[in-house]
Amino acid sequence: MKKIVTLAFVVITAISAMAQKPSNDELSASYNMLGIGYTSETSIGNGAYLQFTTARKVWDGLCVDIGIKGRYTYWDAWGLADMHTMDARALLGLSYQAHVTKDFAVIPHTGANLGGRFELEGDDGGKSFVFGWDVGLRLRYKKVALTYSATIGITDMETAHSVGIAYGF
Repeated sequence: MKKIVTLAFVVITAISAMAQKPSNDELSASYNMLGIGYTSETSIGNGAYLQFTTARKVWDGLCVDIGIKGRYTYWDAWGLADMHTMDARALLGLSYQAHVTKDFAVIPHTGANLGGRFELEGDDGGKSFVFGWDVGLRLRYKKVALTYSATIGITDMETAHSVGIAYGF
């Protein structure tokens, strides 16, 4: 019983802290390179991400990140098949905003993503469920950030390395 009361207290405290502290909303655009088999040596696709994330501060520099992202990809499987796909994914993760100065912050982040992939053109017009794990870093100066993210696909054995720019509002 004592553990349940303690857990309830922690959850209520975290929710009230999230409601009182401001969020950091961010829109980012990225270029990405894709590979199969968890290695960038087998890169077979190129694409672009558009992502919206809100980071809700829960404690000191620790934030809960919630977001959505869409990705367009052109696949060239070793010259054997051309395919265009769209991904739509939901994001849930953690980040830590380490302020070096008042205006400059280093923000490592990690979290899960899940959603669907839709083949836009190709032989089978396939749809699939995708689940992955993101790890990355943002270097933010005032409202603009340079971003790097690596997505490791759990359901599709895909890696995606993305570099981009983000704007916070």
